Order: sequence, then structure tokens, then C-alpha cells
Amino acid sequence: MPKNTPPAAAETALTTATEPTGLALVQQIIESIASADDDPTERMASFILTHPPEQWDELWAGLPNVKNNIGESFTVSAIRARESDFEGPVGVYLICDVLWDRSGEYGLLSVSSQMGMVQLLALYKGGKLPAHLQIVAKSKPTKAGFTPIHFRYLGGGEAALGDPGAVVSEQ
Repeated sequence: MPKNTPPAAAETALTTATEPTGLALVQQIIESIASADDDPTERMASFILTHPPEQWDELWAGLPNVKNNIGESFTVSAIRARESDFEGPVGVYLICDVLWDRSGEYGLLSVSSQMGMVQLLALYKGGKLPAHLQIVAKSKPTKAGFTPIHFRYLGGGEAALGDPGAVVSEQ
């Protein structure tokens, strides 16, 4: 082939991507995480046995969510998926195990913000949990009146004692 002749079209054609991208990848990650549809009896019994009767109603008050905790920071150590009643492209919401910075208490956080869920799934897929995050809302709502919410990454969190991912082998 002469020097100035362009390569044949077949040589420059793009190859078809075989890895899922976008929402297909999000669905694949969701399928790989634990489900939150397990029996809550053990968790609820532990709460009842370790809290005064005046706090028992908290079990049925609903989970804290990102919308009601704008500006708060926390460390998320684990995520689970639960089927959502909302008919969005993701089809689930996430329940996170968190340690709240302000109170130092462990708790749960419900996340239904689609971009927030994608951020959490990316952290999970990348092996970056636990992670230290802050809940951020845009100052301007969308045309539909929704306030977009996402997380600001503040760095890696400390692994809890007993976390197998935190164990370093001396072999």
C-alpha cells in the first residue's frame, strides 16, 4: 500500500462494545448487591430490646431520607436495594448503613435520588465503601419542581471493626 493511501473502511470501523454502559450497567450493579427485602425481625427485636419504650415508635416512623437531611455528612458502609413504587428507570431505592457525623450514631438512610443512587452504586462497584459523603441539593429546582440531590465525596471512610475488607493478612 502506498504511503499516502488511507486505510480501508473495514480497518477503521468501530468495534461493538460488549460491556454494558449507562442504565444497563446500573441494573447489573443493582443485581449484584444485597436485597433489603429480608426479614426485619432480628433488627427490630434488637432495637426494641436496646431502646426505651418511648423510642419504639421510631421503628415505624420511616427511614431518614436524603431530602430531609440536606447538608448532613455521614459515612456509608453498606447499601441494599429495595423495589420502589416509583416508576423510574432504576426501579429501586437504596437503603444505606450509615454513621452520622453530627450525632456519632449508626443508622439507616433511604436514597431515592437517581443520581445519588448511581453515585453509591459506583462507589460499591469500585470497592470504595465505606465512604464519607455529604448530601447536597441544587439551589434551583427543575422545571417540574424537583430539587436534584447528589452526594459530595469527602473521602474514604474508616472500615468498621470486623469488616472482612479491612483485614490485612500477614501471610
